[in-house]
Amino acid sequence: MINDPDNRGILVATGYSCRSQVKRLDNQRIPHPVQVLNNLL
Repeated sequence: MINDPDNRGILVATGYSCRSQVKRLDNQRIPHPVQVLNNLL
């Protein structure tokens, strides 16, 4: 589940609609995998 504390910080989604739905329905932000990679550099 998106709101499971064990998943915090490890979920990513490539599609805009997937990230948009998570934000709208669960009030969470899930980054795109490229954003995660960019933050690691």
